[in-house]
Amino acid sequence: MSDTQTLALLMQRKRHCLEQLHALGGEQLACIERHDIDGLFAVLDTRQKWLSAFERIEELLKPYRQQEPSQRHWPDESLREQCRADQAACQQLLGEIAACEERCRSLLQTQCDEMAMQMRQMSGGHMAATGYLAAAAVPDTGGCLDLSAES
Repeated sequence: MSDTQTLALLMQRKRHCLEQLHALGGEQLACIERHDIDGLFAVLDTRQKWLSAFERIEELLKPYRQQEPSQRHWPDESLREQCRADQAACQQLLGEIAACEERCRSLLQTQCDEMAMQMRQMSGGHMAATGYLAAAAVPDTGGCLDLSAES
């Protein structure tokens, strides 16, 4: 297999990997919207596997980044065009994945803030209830105050 054929194959794999990450990003967002923590962890676990694959592909692509594109010899112009199309699709997917990640982060932050507010409200209610219970636990002295004094 020639260098350019290897490059084209790596770009196809990169595109496929990013398509999977893009789809998983949508599932991640849906889990966050549903407050489905178990589902979110499952999606994140799967995403991690695809991210690892993406990192391996990026590592294999490093030598090609140092090459001058005009110096590559393509045995087939259609292969070159497909590689170019895959590269453009990868750029598009990376932008969409980054935007989805930002939406997920923002939504999680909003949910975290809402939960913190609810906990503060619950804590305030608990403190009030504890105060009422403590007041109710004061021993009853019969409700009378003895003002007689012995001389």
